[in-house]
Parts: sequence; C-alpha cells; structure tokens
Amino acid sequence: MYKGKYHLFYQHLPEGCEWAFGLVWGHAVSTDLVQWHHLPHALEPTPGSLDADGCFSGCATVDTDGRPVILYTGVRLRTNPALPLPPADRDLNLPFVESQISAIPADPDDHDLITWCKDSAPFLELPPPDLELTGWRDPFVVERPSAANGNEWIVLIGSGLKGVGGACLVYRTTDLRRAAAWRYDGLLCCGDGETGAVWECPLVAELQPMPPGARAPPALALGLGGRLRGGASGLGHAGAGLGAGGDGAGKAAGGGHERRPLRHDGPQPHHHHHAGEQQQQQQQHYHHQLDPVNELQQLKLEAAAAPRRRRHFYTISPDACTNPTIYWLGDYAGGRFDMAGAAGPFRLDLGDVLYAPNVMEDDHGRTLLWSWLQEKRTVQGLTDEGEVESEGGGR
Repeated sequence: MYKGKYHLFYQHLPEGCEWAFGLVWGHAVSTDLVQWHHLPHALEPTPGSLDADGCFSGCATVDTDGRPVILYTGVRLRTNPALPLPPADRDLNLPFVESQISAIPADPDDHDLITWCKDSAPFLELPPPDLELTGWRDPFVVERPSAANGNEWIVLIGSGLKGVGGACLVYRTTDLRRAAAWRYDGLLCCGDGETGAVWECPLVAELQPMPPGARAPPALALGLGGRLRGGASGLGHAGAGLGAGGDGAGKAAGGGHERRPLRHDGPQPHHHHHAGEQQQQQQQHYHHQLDPVNELQQLKLEAAAAPRRRRHFYTISPDACTNPTIYWLGDYAGGRFDMAGAAGPFRLDLGDVLYAPNVMEDDHGRTLLWSWLQEKRTVQGLTDEGEVESEGGGR
C-alpha cells in the first residue's frame, strides 16, 4: 500500500491466451479493494537485457527512504544471443537464465506510480556457485532492517536442491539496489522431495493470535488432507501487492477429503514448463494414497503433543501450476524456518485454480493474502470465444 492506495501487480501476456515467454507486469490500483483502475504496464521485457524474454515473479516493498521498490526475476532464453551464458558453476542448465532485478518509480510523488525505471544492473545476477539448484526465482522480502536483525533486509528466493527437494534460499543486504551489499545466507528450510523439486513463490507471514473464544474449524473442513507423496524434478509462476508478489496458476485437487498428486503431465500454462529435453526426462507422476481418517488422527496427535501456538505461516507453490499450493504452520526466526517442528504440509485452498500467493500488510494493520486463479477453459475454448466475440461484436 502506498499513499492510501493498494497497488496490484500481476504477470500478463498482452496478446495471447496461452502461456509464453515475454511476460509483462500489469498494474492496477484501488482505494477499497473493490473498485480497481487499470494502469499502463509497470514492467516490460527489455530487448538485449537480462529480462529480454520475460519479467517473472517478485515482490514490491517500500525502501528505507520511503521510495517503492520492485524486486523481480528477469529471464532470458539460452538461445538468446544478446548475452553470454553463465559460468559452469553457476549455470542451472535450464532453458532460460534467471537474474534478480530491481525497479523504482520515476516519480515517487505520483500516487499511482505509473512509470517504473529498471536499475541498470541486477542486484543479484547469478545464483551461488556449486549448489546444484533446480531454480532460482521469486524474491520475497521477509524482514525489513531493524536492530533485531543487524539492520539488514532479509529476502527469500525460491529454489530446490537436485536430488533432495524444494528449498528456499536466504539473502541479506543493507541496500536493496546495490549488488555489492547482498550476501547469501544459507537455506530458510528444505524439503525431502515429497513436496516438489522446486519451491516457487515462497513467503513467510507472522500470524496474529485467534480472538478470545474463537475456535478453529475441523482440519479436513479446511482441506488439510494427506501429505504429498512422490519425488520428481520439474519447474514451475503472477500477482503482487505493494508489499509482496508472486507468479503462477494453481491446479489443486477437488474436495476436502482428497488431493490429486503432484504431477507434471499435460499442458503447462506457465513460464517454466515449456521446454527442454532434460526437463521432459525428469517429469514423472507422483503417487499418493490418502486416508483422511488416519490423517486427521495424526493432526490431533500432533496438536496434543505440541499445544503451543505456531506463530508463522510458510507457503510455497511446488513445481507446476497443476499442483496445489501448500503451507506449514511453525516458527520463523533470523532467516530460518523450523520445518522439523512445523505442522503440515497442508493444502492452502480447496479449489483447483489457486497458485502462487503472496501477502502484504495494509495501512489498517491487516495481513492480506493475494493470489491468482488460473483460467479453466482450454486454449481452444478461449480461441473459439475470441472468434465469437470478434464476429458477433462482443457480449
């Protein structure tokens, strides 16, 4: 939120209904979260640059000097001849190369923040060396500078460790826009392969205590069904409020008593799912048998064994938009999330369209969760509808 307005940034393809490279950041503003006004694109790919083939996900925040800043992942295809490939120890061998880029408004006094200017150099050009990562994208500010954290920003980046599972990298910096100020600070936490090979759009939010007398609904009514099973490698994200951002479309399971397994087959309407023989060889089905009665009993045992309140919400979007977004409830401190002591993973939404959420705190002190809902119609259906509208004059 900036100068009394909510700013919504979202990934957008201006001239198509099917995912492709060349993503831009759309931009809309509102004063009440109900009525929205569309603005010109905030970010567009710059030919010959690190984001020549797409402006992927990221977040927005307000710097210590009061100026808004966007942090996002820019991508360029390996086949793009404008820039050299990374050195071998920092090359993830994906069909695209990822870099982390910042942008600021041309006029911070403009309440609508219509025009944005990219910094000339990335704040992080390449991932840490020799980590064998499955991806490196979606920066999210988890802590602002304070005396408690050494007056540093703490920023998460979604990733995964080859042969291990999804992971979230932690970076620290005293200056969001100066590359020399950034340093890698290890892992927030790591999965075991059962929750995906790459964790997209990671975020952590502190939860407020429930009001006195309030009672949580039953676990299965919230869709907190069985844990994800299986192990496969894959890749997989676009919405951001001024405060945080994300990028993806979710494909989860049906009702509260079942969950489809993580999977990689079928259409991938996403920026990471297009290509590569290596990626196709990695794709395989996840298999999962769910017993909701045993699952509920396990949750009750966990609650009885650890009645303490878990203060933080940690969510990731695993691998691809055909998977459910999942979360844990646990404790975060100093750039680390206690996965061993956390409850979860749980499915965030009962539907089958939500993916890549993000959070922000507004001027009223409320924590708002944003996400995007993927289009359910087929590409052919969208094309047919476009033909109908063009022939019939709209609806």
